Amino acid sequence: MTRARAVGRSSVGWLSLAAVAIGGTGIWVMHFIAMLGFSISGRRIAFNLPLTLLSAVIGMVFVGLGLAIVLRGGRRVLPLATAGVLTGLGVAAMHYTGMYAMDMQAHLSYDPLLFGASVVIAVVASTAALWFTLSVHRWYTVLSATVVMGVAVTGMHYVGMYALRVKLVGDGTAAVGGISADSILLPLILGVCLVSVVLLFIIALSPGEEELEDIARHQARLAESASAYGSASAPASAYDQPAPPAAQPDQGLSAGFAHGPVAPAPTGEESVFRPRIDPDTGRATRPGRAARSGRSGRGSRVARNR
Repeated sequence: MTRARAVGRSSVGWLSLAAVAIGGTGIWVMHFIAMLGFSISGRRIAFNLPLTLLSAVIGMVFVGLGLAIVLRGGRRVLPLATAGVLTGLGVAAMHYTGMYAMDMQAHLSYDPLLFGASVVIAVVASTAALWFTLSVHRWYTVLSATVVMGVAVTGMHYVGMYALRVKLVGDGTAAVGGISADSILLPLILGVCLVSVVLLFIIALSPGEEELEDIARHQARLAESASAYGSASAPASAYDQPAPPAAQPDQGLSAGFAHGPVAPAPTGEESVFRPRIDPDTGRATRPGRAARSGRSGRGSRVARNR
């Protein structure tokens, strides 16, 4: 549930594992092992396997629904109370379905007052369990929640068993249907151990709540940095693009090159990087070329061309 809290609404997988851990390997296994310890002198007790498995499914489904409600509703009173009542009724239904799965030569009935008390205990215990799933963080709070839940669920079970009234039928020699407790015990132990080991491996190999929160904060910082960089480097719209430079008028070009490249305008003193522009032709000459031509006495190439 700490993983489900950390990932938020996209937590179906973790909620399913929590339902199996709490409703399956927790509440239902405790109930069924206690059922195996129930006996009546001179009577053979067998179990209807489909009803027994149905009781396990009921426990996990209702616990999963309660966990989903409190995960989305938080610690508000109404969602917590709704989830507690729903889960408590589901746990009570799981318990009495499992008791109904017992097959023996007897008629079963229940004391109404004790029956109601067991349902109330189931609702209170479920509400406490759901509150703990939202609140526990440290190992000592987890240990405290474990003790409270163990006492509450065990108390609910034995109050319900104390409410049971058994009226024997026949002499106990007739055969009963279902499977015996000895036939269920070994598969139950192996199945619970396998599921528990798988759950432990999944939890051990996945990041914890604090690690998930650190990852979420790091991703948020990366997203903010990327957003700030994008808004600073790219214009917001086409209107933010810089305007193109204004076209320069033709300066001294001949008619045949009127649409060619524009000659650079005179910019002052000539240099290696700034050639002199002849005002008559608009052509650039290399620095010192006119002076060298003048010293030769033959005039410049510009003058001869002209």
